[in-house]
Amino acid sequence: MKRQNLMLVLLLGLGLLFATAVGRLFFLRFETGDIYPAYSSLRADPLGVKALYESLQRLPHPRLARNYLPWRRLRPAAGQTWLVLGASVEEFSEEWPDHRQRLESLLAGQGRLVIAFHPEHRAPRKPDQAPGLPRRSRPTADGEKPPLSLEEAWGFRLGHQALPEIERVLQPVTVRRQGPAPGPETLAWHSSLVFEQPNATWRVIYTRDGQAVVMERALSGGTLVLLSDSYLFSNEALRRDRHSDLLAWLLGGNPTVIFDEAHLGVAEEPGVGALLRKYRLHGALAVFVLLAALFAWRQAASLLPPAAPAAGGFVLGRDSSAGLVNLLRRGVQPRELLAICLEEWRKNAPRGDRARQERLARMSVVVREAGRWQATSPNLVQAFRELCRIVSEKKFAPTNPKKTEL
Repeated sequence: MKRQNLMLVLLLGLGLLFATAVGRLFFLRFETGDIYPAYSSLRADPLGVKALYESLQRLPHPRLARNYLPWRRLRPAAGQTWLVLGASVEEFSEEWPDHRQRLESLLAGQGRLVIAFHPEHRAPRKPDQAPGLPRRSRPTADGEKPPLSLEEAWGFRLGHQALPEIERVLQPVTVRRQGPAPGPETLAWHSSLVFEQPNATWRVIYTRDGQAVVMERALSGGTLVLLSDSYLFSNEALRRDRHSDLLAWLLGGNPTVIFDEAHLGVAEEPGVGALLRKYRLHGALAVFVLLAALFAWRQAASLLPPAAPAAGGFVLGRDSSAGLVNLLRRGVQPRELLAICLEEWRKNAPRGDRARQERLARMSVVVREAGRWQATSPNLVQAFRELCRIVSEKKFAPTNPKKTEL
């Protein structure tokens, strides 16, 4: 094997090894799912909820799905339970009010919306507002009033109760069940977030020191459930502190359960790839790639076999005189040669001289007499010599030109 081919095979092998290693790393990252946000159903480590999703997947009912579409593109149907886990308090206060109607539409037809917040360890930050003005009264750029906050629209307030610390490590607290409700009497709670001042439409399920942490209410033909902590749904909780009866109550009895991923940033924005998958244009794309590869190969290598190398030999060189002769043979007819010589002398000879005029007259007679014979006649050479003699004369008498004997 030639050295060049050996180096090519070696480079291809190294490239294949590198691609395999990179693919393996990506596979390991996607397998654990730690590239996804906390409380995502695609995440398999303790902070994810993939165990709950796969556990429900093994049951004949309900039917499971994941939502990657932005909320503005949702098309809700009746009889669905939506799990919005790991919700951000800041986004709930500042961004979600714009989607309130869309969220409430999920409750139509006996729907169920379960919103569990990400565990908070500090007081929730309120949206920026002018001093003394409630959020609903702040004017927008176009003069319209902003939408009501979800706290105002749904009748409660977000509050904060600090978690205890032991050696700078936050400790969970105990929350207690209120009245007849599913689930254990107490739960370990890992969030400082509480729901303050819920109105009469809410039914409080669990409280911490008199403040609600789990509550539900009827709304828009369905049920809305709020939890201030998402730990209950996590993979870690299902392994160490599982409460199946409470989870079953939270899921409800709807035939479809949807895990929302869009609010975590795992959203699908349709592009060229999505359109190709939607309309099943994989074959057309493969044909296009094949044609592009063939075109690149065609430009890089000829389809014809290489030509055999020319046999070695000597190329006889020629001097400048031979080159001039060949040029004249190809470009000037023999019968025009004397006339061209006369014309070139006329252009280059000095002007304003009487002797020049006499020479020109004599040379014109020679060229005219030579034109009577064939171009191949020996007299053509004699005529050229006569022209050369006339040009080389230095002195001659100013007499009338005579015909030259040829």
